[in-house]
Amino acid sequence: MTRKVLLVGDGAVGSNFANDLLQATHVDELVICDLSKDRATGDSLDLEDIIYFTGNTYIHAGEYSDASDADVVVITAGVPRKPGESRLDLVKKNAAILKSIVDPVVASGFKGIFVVSANPVDILTTLTQKLSGFPKNRVIGTGTHLTQPACGSKLPKGSRPQLKPSMPGSWASMATAALRTSLALSLRAKSCSATQKLLQRP
Repeated sequence: MTRKVLLVGDGAVGSNFANDLLQATHVDELVICDLSKDRATGDSLDLEDIIYFTGNTYIHAGEYSDASDADVVVITAGVPRKPGESRLDLVKKNAAILKSIVDPVVASGFKGIFVVSANPVDILTTLTQKLSGFPKNRVIGTGTHLTQPACGSKLPKGSRPQLKPSMPGSWASMATAALRTSLALSLRAKSCSATQKLLQRP
């Protein structure tokens, strides 16, 4: 079974996510979608250098329509915070951007899982679920996983919680961890669907 990922948003988080993805797990196809097609194409060419060490992945720039047969769509697109802004200040701006992404992705016939890693992440994850009409188990947000170590670093050294080295340390690696879970769920669903078709044969 092939594994295909569509990345929407090729900024700092998206670019690092793509790099982490190719080194952390295997996918057969990675499609990068960004408003700047030149950026998406450039990153695709750069990432091809990693394939020599990590495996054979088809990487290319694409469109929302490429989601039609994707297993996972990762959304990192959004307006970053400006000095003095809170994450909640981004709601209106990034909600509009999110709608412009989710609508055409769903219209393409996408049947996979959304992974959301854009701020404010919990609100946008809930909004993705509502806009798409997908059940909650098909929309995953990176949530507060990065907030835990960030808050822990503010505590006195003697009272800081001990985090495992394998725990994600950035939005990009957190999105990668969420993606690995999503791919496992998607492959499981494909396997169940294939088994059901076999059982239905006369």
